[in-house]
Amino acid sequence: MNGISTIDLDRIDLDQINLDQVAADLSSGSWAVCKNFLSLAECEGLVTDIENLRHAQHMHRAGVGSADRYQQNTLVRSDAIFWLEEAALTTAQHIAWDRLQTLRTTLNRHLYLGLRDLEAHLTHYAPNGHYSKHVDNFQGKSSRILSCIVYLNLDWNPGDGGELRLFAPDDEEKLIAEVAPRAGTLACFLSRDIPHEVTTTAKDRFSLTGWFR
Repeated sequence: MNGISTIDLDRIDLDQINLDQVAADLSSGSWAVCKNFLSLAECEGLVTDIENLRHAQHMHRAGVGSADRYQQNTLVRSDAIFWLEEAALTTAQHIAWDRLQTLRTTLNRHLYLGLRDLEAHLTHYAPNGHYSKHVDNFQGKSSRILSCIVYLNLDWNPGDGGELRLFAPDDEEKLIAEVAPRAGTLACFLSRDIPHEVTTTAKDRFSLTGWFR
């Protein structure tokens, strides 16, 4: 059973979020970053959910691959996750889910991506956690179109690690962006095109990670 957020959440006015710019950036470079996608209170609510889920032992070690290729390999990734179900969202999760759906409709309007379904999980990297370079489509499959990561780290500072590194679609050794995992920041990119990695963490790192199909 999901942990329940107890914080009284302050909602961000959607007029403060420039989703049209996210669409423009995706169109020109296959990736985009949007600050203040969630408020600090909204982030804190999701962190509370993660802590409750950890206490209840509902966060589970993530794996790589699918079906008969699935495996848990801490040399590749070392995060723990909890998959969200739309029918059982907490208050904090529901706000974030709705915000992502608003992003979906904006991107469909501007870019005609045909985004429909959302799958998402809460994510926790313990200290010394990481995720090696990869792309967000299982081998032989291409159902994921857009990857979205919303960072929840309220007190992130340089040196804490856990940055998202994005690499060029035509040269996976060419770094094109490094995103600090500060609370409220959204990073999104085309799932099939952008190799990316999570650098080693020096302390706990929290996020909401999702994909549109």
